[in-house]
Amino acid sequence: MKHKILFYTLLFYVSFSFAQERFESKTFGFSIDIPQGWKLNEYEADVPGNVKLSETEKQNLFKEGYHVYLGYLYKGSFTGLNPKIQFNIALKHEENFDDFKKAVIASAKRINYLDNLKFTVQPTEITVAGIKSMYFAMTYTVEGSNKTIRSISYAIPFKNYMYQINFLDIPSDNDLLTLYSELIKTVKIK
Repeated sequence: MKHKILFYTLLFYVSFSFAQERFESKTFGFSIDIPQGWKLNEYEADVPGNVKLSETEKQNLFKEGYHVYLGYLYKGSFTGLNPKIQFNIALKHEENFDDFKKAVIASAKRINYLDNLKFTVQPTEITVAGIKSMYFAMTYTVEGSNKTIRSISYAIPFKNYMYQINFLDIPSDNDLLTLYSELIKTVKIK
């Protein structure tokens, strides 16, 4: 009997010690793992994560602007140039993936207002959550600063929407590319 109690106690402990927190927007059917040591900021989100809306109510959210801000994760402090992962959603106007791909490429090429902009990965097809998507990466500097910023963007078309995930950081010896690659595998869209 003691062995059974010990076994179930260990099973309970092991199960919960490896549990992963997730960011979830039930409103738009999007979720992703939250890395250990990162914090979630959804205080400024345009729509709280668990609000139930009809399709018409969702569409009306976009009348205010181009995209709806779902929230973001950050490492370190909330302010400054600390690593951030932002989640947005926009209306998708293209009927097929080829037109979507062209629109993403054209949009990426219009980002010419950033200083010292360089694409480290040109817009490329990738699969995210089983959905054919687009991905690109770039570096730039902020006016008045000599720090290089890295931005890695994913555009995922699903039903009427384009889900955007943007990883933003300063490349360093303690690089986060492996973490980003693992996180993108945890995305679920339904």
